[in-house]
Amino acid sequence: MKISRALPRYPQPVNQAILLADAAHQAVCITDDQNRFIHVNRCFEVLYGRDVNSLRAKSPAILLSRRQDPAGAEVVASTTRSVGSWSGQIANQNDKGLEIWIDLRTQSIEGRRDKVVGMMAYARPVPEHPVALSPQQEKIFHLLGTGLVAKEIAARLDIQPSTVQTQVVRMCEKFNLHGLHDLTFKAIRCVSISSALTGSVDFNGFEVA
Repeated sequence: MKISRALPRYPQPVNQAILLADAAHQAVCITDDQNRFIHVNRCFEVLYGRDVNSLRAKSPAILLSRRQDPAGAEVVASTTRSVGSWSGQIANQNDKGLEIWIDLRTQSIEGRRDKVVGMMAYARPVPEHPVALSPQQEKIFHLLGTGLVAKEIAARLDIQPSTVQTQVVRMCEKFNLHGLHDLTFKAIRCVSISSALTGSVDFNGFEVA
């Protein structure tokens, strides 16, 4: 079990929360009463690609996706302080700037006289809904998620650009998406989540037809 060397600095309830975080099998972070990072566990480091030293004393707002209002971090914190918890989905990003949608659940850490001395948050990537993809579609989807455009994908797979376009249309129909832009965004999101958790893309949640 990993135990932070900084444990003696914090109130006992925070120290206990850190021990719980390090024993957890999901991404967990601890912030102080001002919503600044104190500690993150190994699962959190893997998910975001950032270690505790790069986060300590900073606001969780630095993990928000560019599409997310930076004020969102303070809304979560203020709600947690006032009512004891917050839960919902929020768009974050990893160290490479790729977006990860997170199911976030927070709870306050209380000390003497019920004073809030910190906050604890559990982060879980939002799973994708299973969709059956053919082997060729799966390859195209993966390459879209790495940032390649249709012409580059065709060259990589040694197929015609028109074949890529046809498969893009079919995948948009399967995912109920409006076009290439939406499909590319979804592919990048899937690749980001999978690589953040495993270091590779395994298309968890997709079935090869």
